[in-house]
Amino acid sequence: MRRADQARGASKIGGGLAVSILTLALAFFCLLFLPSAARAQKQDQKEKGKENAKSLPGQINISSDTMTHSGNSYYFEGSVVIVRGDLTAGGDRAIYNAVTDDLHLIGNAYMVDPAVVINAREAIYNMKSKTGVLYDASIFVRKRNFYIKGSTINRVAPDTYLVKKAVFTACEGNHPAWALEAATAKAVIGDKLWMKDARIKAGPIPVFYTPRFAASLSQKRASGFLSPNLGWSTFGGANIDIPYYWAISGNKDATVSLDYYSKRAVGGSLEGRYLFPSAIDPSGISGFEKLTYLRDWKDQVNYLTLYGWNTGPYASVELNWANHRDYHKLFDLNFQKSEQRFLESKGEGRLELSGYGKAFVRVRWFQDEMDGVDQSGVIQELPEAGVYLYPRRVSPQFLGHTAAFDMQSALTNFWREDGQTAVRFYAAPRLSYTVGDGVSFFQSAGVGIRHYDLMSPGQEIDRVVFNYDASLRTRFEKTFRNGVTHYVEPSLEFVDRDLSGQAPPIVFDSTELEDKARYLQASLMNRFRDKGGEFLDVLVTEQFDTRVGRAQPITLNISSSRPAAISGSLTYDPYARKLQAVQLNSTFSLLKGVSFNVIETYTPVQDSWVHNISSSVVLSSYFTVVNAIWYDTTAGLQQFSSELRYQSQCWGMDFIFDKKPGNTAFYARVRLRGLGSGV
Repeated sequence: MRRADQARGASKIGGGLAVSILTLALAFFCLLFLPSAARAQKQDQKEKGKENAKSLPGQINISSDTMTHSGNSYYFEGSVVIVRGDLTAGGDRAIYNAVTDDLHLIGNAYMVDPAVVINAREAIYNMKSKTGVLYDASIFVRKRNFYIKGSTINRVAPDTYLVKKAVFTACEGNHPAWALEAATAKAVIGDKLWMKDARIKAGPIPVFYTPRFAASLSQKRASGFLSPNLGWSTFGGANIDIPYYWAISGNKDATVSLDYYSKRAVGGSLEGRYLFPSAIDPSGISGFEKLTYLRDWKDQVNYLTLYGWNTGPYASVELNWANHRDYHKLFDLNFQKSEQRFLESKGEGRLELSGYGKAFVRVRWFQDEMDGVDQSGVIQELPEAGVYLYPRRVSPQFLGHTAAFDMQSALTNFWREDGQTAVRFYAAPRLSYTVGDGVSFFQSAGVGIRHYDLMSPGQEIDRVVFNYDASLRTRFEKTFRNGVTHYVEPSLEFVDRDLSGQAPPIVFDSTELEDKARYLQASLMNRFRDKGGEFLDVLVTEQFDTRVGRAQPITLNISSSRPAAISGSLTYDPYARKLQAVQLNSTFSLLKGVSFNVIETYTPVQDSWVHNISSSVVLSSYFTVVNAIWYDTTAGLQQFSSELRYQSQCWGMDFIFDKKPGNTAFYARVRLRGLGSGV
């Protein structure tokens, strides 16, 4: 009985437990799946909203978290993305009118197309006319990497913006390193930016004001002011150079500069550049000219200089002229140019003779820059005309035998204001002969005929030069295991030169420097080549003068491209144990970002060395230091310059210190990306 009651109690408990478990399972099921059902319903609503957006007229695709509409107006909220053609726009909220095609973006508004990227607090935009209003907006011009910002920007045409409280910069971020600010501005994308009452600011500090300003927003060249150059020197005082760039056309441009020295001078310069392509020569006719004028009120001197070049398939011109020899020493930063002895200007016209040779006519004008030299006595070549016949085979090539003929000829008018002048006719025909392959033998015989018509005292003289040259050459080569091939090219040459007739009373040019000679010359050329090409050449040459029975100084020539770029020559007299001449130019790097250029010159007449050493050290991605020194062992320090270059994302600046005898100078040059830099 008791066991039956216990069984029945257990049965009730078991049944109640079963019901409780079933109830808990059902509740758990509801808790598990009801939120998913709610999310699914919400997702369905979103998808429904997106679907409705896709079906809007005007081929517009809009997605958002929610969408409602009233009549022709559609309201979107949350992560709004709008796509129509090549335009992508969006924001926190948007209102679109399907009839007027007006779009109103509110909160974190943006618009992106191939030309610009726009960000704004709010934007009202008509998608049909592509016009509208932007509030607290920034426009990024893609192709030129510029930013145009403003409190209110009216887009009055697809590419035209009217800006209030305008800011123009190429710097990224909310605090640009430099910017142009103006009350109003007009920007035409792909053309120009115009600003009124503009201020250039370095960070938060205004540094320059201009009532009008223009900058190019095109990839094409555009006219406008470049960044000025500022400087100071003990000679000229404070200096400012304000350049203006003039884009004349697609193949011509110019730079006009105003130059002012507070202590002594004012002036300017005009540079012109041009390129005229032609069907005959793809490189066409190109040129550069620079005209400089300075009025030195302290010394009461007008300085005028003209430099430039022009080259084409038939003619070339090179201008190098100054009306006063002191200009380069006083105003030119380039010491090498300021110390050159002669300025040479020349022009040449040429005509190819169907592959047989060329005819030419040229003029050469020399200006002596040495103090105390009278320019009226400098000889000029006005003009010179001649014909040069290329070497041409005059016999059939048979078993390695080749005979050839070539000739040079010229008629030159030597003129000067004061002193001897003359007209010279020069002709030099030559016949050459070559035989052999592995070992080649070359010989040539020629005659140089010179006829002079002297203007003072009015007489004619003749000079004849006989030349004979014979040489024997061969080559040996050996390739090593490391892949380097060594070529050895020994040669032996005999030269005999004799003169007859009367020598001219003065030396008109280098042609008159020829003298009698008879010598043997032995040469040994060593060439080294690997898979990267030829990287080292070493040539040793010595002559034996048969007239006096004595060997001449040894000459060593070296040319290397790796591991350092070296070119130079050395002449040494082993009998006198004395250097005759040294010329060395070497460029090399010791560490990454550290490079040197060394030029060494020895002149036996003054028994002096000239050391020209320059270096470039990249300190970081922002800073580079460039130093140069020019030192003469006889005259002392001739020039020292040091330049610190800074370059950031949107601007750069150069600080230059320059010291040379009689003048110490400091210069600063600013480069603002998009505004150019001084030249």
